[in-house]
Amino acid sequence: MTRLRIVGGIAAALLFLSACSSTPPAETAEPSPTVEESPSPTEHDSDGEASGALDPVETFLAWLDASRIPEPDLACGYMSDELIDKMIDEFQTNYGTDPGGCEGLTRLTAELYETFNQSAEVSIDVASENETHAVLFVTYLESGDCSMVAMENTGSGWIMTDQTTSCDQP
Repeated sequence: MTRLRIVGGIAAALLFLSACSSTPPAETAEPSPTVEESPSPTEHDSDGEASGALDPVETFLAWLDASRIPEPDLACGYMSDELIDKMIDEFQTNYGTDPGGCEGLTRLTAELYETFNQSAEVSIDVASENETHAVLFVTYLESGDCSMVAMENTGSGWIMTDQTTSCDQP
């Protein structure tokens, strides 16, 4: 009974977190973006010097790629502490178990997406953007799941600060 509840909870989490993390399929129609080796949301030139921050769309794609590999430290580095806490709290409330922090949640959902061979292809529309904030409308092409992703410029790069699972565009 407990195992069935956990498996059911994990399957439900997969649906809930479809806009949060997953693992890439073996082949994709488009190449995945390159992911940084550290949790810093900035690009580096050949000398290792910061060459400028990723824009909001590039940051989201880098997070998506890191969350599907998975590279939990890198993926979690692209999210605010508040967003991480919100996701963990929702998981614990809905499934009655601790996923093991952001790193555990990232690994868990990556394994589920790999198991179900769910595509990482997304369509991203910039709903709004200025120097400090951006809102992206993200659609996962295979499932049709949608989300609004709020982002903030920290000065050293963009991070996700909120995410909703809604297909209603502003």
